[in-house]
Amino acid sequence: MIDLHTVMTGLVLIDIGDRARSVLTGRPIDLRPFDAVVRGFVSEAGGLLADDEYERIVFATRAIALELGTRFLTDYLAGDRWFPASKPEEDLERCRVQFELV
Repeated sequence: MIDLHTVMTGLVLIDIGDRARSVLTGRPIDLRPFDAVVRGFVSEAGGLLADDEYERIVFATRAIALELGTRFLTDYLAGDRWFPASKPEEDLERCRVQFELV
């Protein structure tokens, strides 16, 4: 898995959490894609994680969703300056979707 906006040294849990979060972003929330992403990651790159990090994948996914939801809400309140919005309250709806994941 290559995350082109973070092709630098960073935390593996952030990358897998963000990828898992992105497959969960939809309605209704379906955990099967999340399960597939985590299983695929672990089967190919599981050696990158320490034993206790496996238990933190769900937490990392929630943390990224909380961060992104907060960014969407902040942008909505600031007048949609950072994330392009094609309709009114789009960033507010994006925020709600991310908070639902948390």
